[in-house]
Amino acid sequence: MPKCKLLVLLISFYLCLIAFTKAHVVEQFYASYDRGSGVLVVNFDVAYAMPWVRDVADARQPLREWLVAQTDDEHESLRVEAERYLRSYLQFESSGEELEFNIKFADFKTTPYDFPKLLNAGAYYNVQLVPALSDGEEISVRVKEGEFPNLLVAHIVDGEYRFETIKPTELLELEGLISQAEECAANEDALEVSFSSWQLLVLGFRHVIPDGLDHILFIIGMCLIANSFKPWIQLTNATFSSLVNC
Repeated sequence: MPKCKLLVLLISFYLCLIAFTKAHVVEQFYASYDRGSGVLVVNFDVAYAMPWVRDVADARQPLREWLVAQTDDEHESLRVEAERYLRSYLQFESSGEELEFNIKFADFKTTPYDFPKLLNAGAYYNVQLVPALSDGEEISVRVKEGEFPNLLVAHIVDGEYRFETIKPTELLELEGLISQAEECAANEDALEVSFSSWQLLVLGFRHVIPDGLDHILFIIGMCLIANSFKPWIQLTNATFSSLVNC
């Protein structure tokens, strides 16, 4: 094998290894805001309710199947840790003053518990953050300073999803956002974060371009070690087949 191809192969393997070992360090949480009731709903990765797993590079994300099998006592422990983390992660503000907020776990209102069903089959809670807000007050949310994931807030503009990203120390005014839940603001049970296959595909694309340089280099490396166009075509077919079968 020519030295240049061997070098590309080694680099690709290294980048793939990096991507593998970073399998469950969460880069961002997803949320939606209901302007009608002033509720921010966070799609909370349950792994972050387990301090011994949180931000551990080689940890694997727990699955929804595992979450369903937990006992009530185990769920209570997870909810306590989830609330502790969310209070250390986010804060609400109005006119420069920090607001108190309540935390509700909407998934436990029905039996059996109605946990989110996402394409990756991961374990999530839909957590409602309810700030103590007086009528007419404008409200903002801030990701606190520290080693925290970004917060991606979904809202709708002209029938299309838009996403606002909040990085640590940044503040986002929520009053201008139009949430997917706004039409049913009077029905608290309807508040949830639930992304369609297309929306998840868009988010996955954004994860690769421009944020996934290691992913791009791996694909380029796979293409460069090929001796013909046939492997490229096979890789493309396999990718589209995977998307169709999701």
